[in-house]
Amino acid sequence: MKIHTTILAFAFMAILTSCKSKDAVATEVKSTQETMTEEVNKLEVDKGYAAKVVDPITITGTSMEGNKLMISVQYSGGCETHDFRLMSNGSYMKSLPAQMNLTLEHDAHDDNCRALIEQTLVYDVSPAQYEGHGTVILILNGDRENRIEYNYE
Repeated sequence: MKIHTTILAFAFMAILTSCKSKDAVATEVKSTQETMTEEVNKLEVDKGYAAKVVDPITITGTSMEGNKLMISVQYSGGCETHDFRLMSNGSYMKSLPAQMNLTLEHDAHDDNCRALIEQTLVYDVSPAQYEGHGTVILILNGDRENRIEYNYE
């Protein structure tokens, strides 16, 4: 009987020390995402692209640095890896300067965790350049109030 109790005690301790709560996993994921180096992705232009429904995301700020668009975002999660894509159909609105709609797609992969994740996404938006002009106004996720002025040579 003593052997069974000892084995059960060791098994119970092993289970307790190997399992992590969702909060612990969320904390680890958040700190991993905060310390990741900024990966530069590229704006994807697809003539047949139509904006689609995506998982919730809050855009907290944007800035331009050369051809790089930095997008600060917040979203809930922490248990799954989230994927983002910056998309456009490549159409320009007839205006001076030209304007282009961009859609930031967010795929949470059914992450039901509730940690508030803050992340800065970096995209090369050089595919948005309008030939013969030095400025394009980028409209991100339909937000016409916070237009992004992209200047290039």
